[in-house]
Amino acid sequence: MKTSSKTPLQIWIFSVVILIVCILSDSIFDSKLETILDKDTAEMIWLITVLPSIFFSYYKGLYGGLFIASISIIANLSAEILESFQNYYIFESDDLRIAITILFLHLLFVISIGILVDKLKYKELELIKLNEKLENLSLIDELTGLFNRRGFLKLSEQAILNNPKSICLFIDLDKFKFINDKYGHDIGDELLKIIAERLNNCVLEGDIVGRIGGDEFVCLLINSDVNKVKQIASNILISLSTSILISEHQLIVTPSIGIAISPCNGNNIEELLRKADLAMYKAKRKGKNNFQFYKEEPNLLN
Repeated sequence: MKTSSKTPLQIWIFSVVILIVCILSDSIFDSKLETILDKDTAEMIWLITVLPSIFFSYYKGLYGGLFIASISIIANLSAEILESFQNYYIFESDDLRIAITILFLHLLFVISIGILVDKLKYKELELIKLNEKLENLSLIDELTGLFNRRGFLKLSEQAILNNPKSICLFIDLDKFKFINDKYGHDIGDELLKIIAERLNNCVLEGDIVGRIGGDEFVCLLINSDVNKVKQIASNILISLSTSILISEHQLIVTPSIGIAISPCNGNNIEELLRKADLAMYKAKRKGKNNFQFYKEEPNLLN
């Protein structure tokens, strides 16, 4: 069901036309209508004003429907009072009965539809929030709470478009597989959580951090420069290399970091990741526990 809060112009026009027709029929064409229809049926023509109220209940919910219904009811009563003054008569019991019936039916329709639409709108908002939550969860690495590969690529691509001077870091943990195999996956998982927290603390607010593989982490530094990235990379080396105590096991892992700079090394995140990955392997060949910048000369990566 459509639950847009914007009421189309056609509905406003249609509602005004119906109200005018009812007022004219009641004050001008009443006698002619009663020659065609019986008196009760002619009076019930005001029931068609329930249509605008239904429409506004659909677009605006309960309060919107009640607002239009109140206008219709006030117009109906005003027309009846005006007619009674013009014809010098007091409301008869039949007229009162018909007026109350119209009022009751009008409010019954409006309240029923308005409550239903309001509930549907509430459910729709809940569904939108749930979809947003699921979408966000699909971008997050369940173990570390960092962005997963999909989330990192999605956010980084937009970040690079907005900030061309971005720098990508590709971080691989040295000897993590040895620790994972020796002490078990539970300790390995705890180690990854601590590494993720330390890595997150090394970057600046607004930078993007993710885990895209078992022991592979990535960072996108927004609006950074060479001097800043050198300082951040040095902080990462120190922080991640500090020993970690897990279940009475003193564990030490060191990071090998590759760095690619936008736009000179690439103007999209896929290209930057590929080149930062190459630079990371260069760091491993140079003894691990260091960082290296990507350079175009092939001999520098061999």
